[in-house]
Amino acid sequence: MRTYISEHWSEITNKVRAVTKGHECTSDLLNDLVVVLLEKPQEYQQDLLEKKKLQNWFTASAKIQFKSTTSPLWYRYRKFQSETCEIQDWLHLEEHKKETDIKEEIVEYIRNALNLYTVYERLLCTEHILNGLSYSEIGREYGINRKYVAETVTPVRTEIYKKVRELWNY
Repeated sequence: MRTYISEHWSEITNKVRAVTKGHECTSDLLNDLVVVLLEKPQEYQQDLLEKKKLQNWFTASAKIQFKSTTSPLWYRYRKFQSETCEIQDWLHLEEHKKETDIKEEIVEYIRNALNLYTVYERLLCTEHILNGLSYSEIGREYGINRKYVAETVTPVRTEIYKKVRELWNY
């Protein structure tokens, strides 16, 4: 098993790299897969070698490990990357506070702008713009056809977004 892996290491690496699309944790994944394979029973390893399915096993296992959110790879490497943002690491505290202030200012402006509309329009637009609900979700929640939600929200949203872009270049 070890000789086969060492002889075909570049082929296996290229196949796993293709599955992970060159992700930075590819080498760690590959090393983990080798350890997992070597921990399998000898009969299983021999069966893979005889059927010439070893490289297929590496690609299939890599695909499962890479795409699954319950895999050891996810908990070791990818979960941390998905929960952190590279840009946030470089932002200084003052820049972050300034950005937050602008967002709060925009949200406050949108709330005040919505007060100029009818209760019906204000309710639907608040749900869509500020709470992030889709037209379908709003329709289900209030028992309204999605088409009517869109016809109500779209003109108001377009007008408010236009003003926000003018005022904040956002």
